[in-house]
Amino acid sequence: AERLVQLQAQLDALSWRRLDTMCDGEALASIDAPLSLSAWPGDCCGRSSEAEGIALPRMKRIVDLNAYRCSPSVSEYAFTAEDQPVASEAERHEAYGVFPVGSLFNHSCAPNMSKVLLNDWVFLRAARDVEPGEELTQFYCDVRMPAAMRRKELLELFGFECDCPRCAFELDLERGAGEALSKWTGLYSCGCGPLQASQLEALVGEAEGGVRSALRKYRAGRSLTTGEAEELEQWSLWPLVPALTQLAMRLRLDGRFSESADAWRRTERAVCSVVPLSNLHLRTQSELLLTEARRAGSAGVVEALVDRSLSCTAAAYGGGVQVWQLLQGFRMPQATIEVAARLAGSPGAGPMPCPIRHQWLTPSDVDGRRTATLRLWSAAFHCVGDVYLDASAHLLVVKASGTDGQSVTCPFEVDLEHVKTRLSRRRRCLTVTISEHCYGQFH
Repeated sequence: AERLVQLQAQLDALSWRRLDTMCDGEALASIDAPLSLSAWPGDCCGRSSEAEGIALPRMKRIVDLNAYRCSPSVSEYAFTAEDQPVASEAERHEAYGVFPVGSLFNHSCAPNMSKVLLNDWVFLRAARDVEPGEELTQFYCDVRMPAAMRRKELLELFGFECDCPRCAFELDLERGAGEALSKWTGLYSCGCGPLQASQLEALVGEAEGGVRSALRKYRAGRSLTTGEAEELEQWSLWPLVPALTQLAMRLRLDGRFSESADAWRRTERAVCSVVPLSNLHLRTQSELLLTEARRAGSAGVVEALVDRSLSCTAAAYGGGVQVWQLLQGFRMPQATIEVAARLAGSPGAGPMPCPIRHQWLTPSDVDGRRTATLRLWSAAFHCVGDVYLDASAHLLVVKASGTDGQSVTCPFEVDLEHVKTRLSRRRRCLTVTISEHCYGQFH
């Protein structure tokens, strides 16, 4: 308890206020107007005084409701072989951390964000196109479980019953299907044991037939767009992913590469509908690529799959072809690695340009003079000497070795004598503060 008080005392004022306003099981204070993440928690009041700190019982509740598992290495996200030893559940869950900003995002059983846990960092990225006004969501539980089990776990651990679209769909589907879903229910997120390909095909076919029959009954009387109908179909096939994976593996082992690739494609579509850009999604995508790479006469298909694999790896984890090589490419045939290098625009397995992302913080007005802060992030920002800033009255241009640079339009005319910069090497973040040029004033 004393150590906890000491650690709280080391937090800066903003970090402490964010910790103090985190969910602890009690009703949360209302926020009258939307806030940017950089401004949160704004004027929202917490429950503790900074001088006394957060009491141990309340801190325990905050940890129980908000902690993320801290992953020890990148190996969890790598395309490892099936027989390669993996960390035990105890090893994977031996360290947790509280991340106040990450904990703001609510749960969905089909989230629109991907989540990467790496050492003491949590990376949350949009995993698909997000509509204006759409809530950003992550998952709190094992989304491979049936809807009833997911809802029970979320209620017991977090105090709410999930009413996300996927839960509502599954429960309605099960209520109206009767015995038609018996094979599907029996294979829900389960493997099939050591069976021959023909036996696996029969089991998966029966389960698919049952759920498609239930789906037709569900659709009757409902007006669905083509996109909605496709999403529901893939959600209904998601529980069969372990069985489809086993079938695809068995077919590939038997040398039936075309049929194996088809099974992998069905698997990937189902995975992408629930956890896009997750390690499971990218692993399935890599299995498809590996299968096509071993199949004779599919060079054009391989190139298209490599291009997509590079894009998805960059979207999920950042970086370029070197990250792809670290996580996916090391298990690919040399010819496939060479295709990746060529598509990345280099003769060898060199890196693709690192992106530079940026965000303007809310401008402030001091004595009638506007100031604004721009934050830029890039994996290429290693030290001050790596980063070049060219500032003009209306444009900021930031460059670094290994990037294509980034040009950002300023919200007002800049006083070039009052441009300030600060680089955080740990966060790979460049902060640029600008002030408005005011004619006729002396500074």
